[in-house]
Amino acid sequence: MYIGDVPIGLTLFEMTEAVEMLYVGNNSYVPVRSLTPNQRRKYQEPRYWTTTKDLPSGRLCLQMYSPSWLVNWVERCPEEKPGQFFSLVPAIVEKLEVAASELIVKLEAARIMAHERDRQWRDEQARRVEAEERERQERHRKDAIRELLAAIAEWDEALRIEAYFVGKRPVNPS
Repeated sequence: MYIGDVPIGLTLFEMTEAVEMLYVGNNSYVPVRSLTPNQRRKYQEPRYWTTTKDLPSGRLCLQMYSPSWLVNWVERCPEEKPGQFFSLVPAIVEKLEVAASELIVKLEAARIMAHERDRQWRDEQARRVEAEERERQERHRKDAIRELLAAIAEWDEALRIEAYFVGKRPVNPS
C-alpha cells in the first residue's frame, strides 16, 4: 500500500505458539494442556513421550515493513487475544501514518547514499579500466623495445657472419 508516495508492505498472518504435545501412539499427538489428570496418568508409560510443536494460536498479527531494500524497517502488531484485531486498527493506522513520515526521510537519505555508492563504484571501475589500459600500453612498449633490441642483435650477428665469410674482421660493437 502507499501512504502518500511512501510504499509500505503489509502481511497479515496467524501466529503460532510452541505447545507441549504428548505422543499417544498411532502417529498421533495431543496437547498436554488438554489432558485430564486421569489421561495424564494413563500416558505415563515409557512408550509415550512429550515434545514441543508449533501450532496455530488463533491470534492474528499484522506485519508492516518497507518493501524497499534501501531501508530496513519492520513493525508488528500482534493480537493479545484471538478476535481483538479490529480493535487494534486505529492504533495501526496511527503507527502507519507516523512510520510513513519517518520512512520518506529514511528512503530519501538511503537513495542519496545508494546513488553515491553507485557513483563511487563507476569511478572505481573507470580508474581500473584506465590502469589496465596503462599496463597494456606499457607492456606493448616493453615488448616493442625487446623486439627492436632482438632485431638489432640479429642484424649485428648477421653482419659478423657476413664479415667472416668475406674475410673481413668484424667490428667490435663495444
